[in-house]
Amino acid sequence: MSAIVTGGTSGLGLATARLLQARGAAVLVVGLDADRGAAVERDLSAAGPAAFVRADVREPAACSLAVREAEARFGGVDVLVASAGVGVVGPLTETGPEDWRWTWETNVSGSLLAAQAALRSVRASGRAGAIVLVGSDAALVGERSIGAYSVTKAAVVMMTKVLAMDGAAHGIRVNCVCPGYFEPGMRHFPDRTAPDGGPGYVDPPRPPLGRYGGVQEMAAAVLYLAGPASSFCTGSVLLVDGGATAGIP
Repeated sequence: MSAIVTGGTSGLGLATARLLQARGAAVLVVGLDADRGAAVERDLSAAGPAAFVRADVREPAACSLAVREAEARFGGVDVLVASAGVGVVGPLTETGPEDWRWTWETNVSGSLLAAQAALRSVRASGRAGAIVLVGSDAALVGERSIGAYSVTKAAVVMMTKVLAMDGAAHGIRVNCVCPGYFEPGMRHFPDRTAPDGGPGYVDPPRPPLGRYGGVQEMAAAVLYLAGPASSFCTGSVLLVDGGATAGIP
């Protein structure tokens, strides 16, 4: 099995890449930071087949390049995890055009372009495949403090459903994991409400389970949707939020 993980040099993407590799997958990690990508490639390659490709998921040609690299190195694509994502702290009404374009093009267009490239490859190969998009609990219950991010992740949820219909006839499943807040969380989001631009995000209230999630728990949910245990799931949205969206206590 071979897998492509976008946004795979840190956070949930890297945890997912490691978990997929531990389950026997050859992993192609996609990211923008060449130095960090090279370090990840060295780390993963010590445990099994792995490679890094520097590519901007906002560019169709870059997504196609990543897929061609997986085909050349690993014989094809079985799994895509679209984990690349960005955001800013600030209300939607105050979000400037540059921040809006950056957030939309990375979270929405980047997910779609990666999925399109993977779908083409899997269809051409005649093999089954699985695509997992990464949404957020903020896609289902909007968070004012990260307004643009919430809107883009809601688009990713609907994208999942429509792509699932497109892929079903070809044996390609498309599902979405919606993490709640997990450590290390969103502290890397630039804060447009602060004079110095950061570090930003204020941790939300703890969910009903009484703690924040761990990145490994989120990666396990991605693995479930990418693997055979979820063979009858497509167009599904899996919340992994400790009950944060269950209701008002």
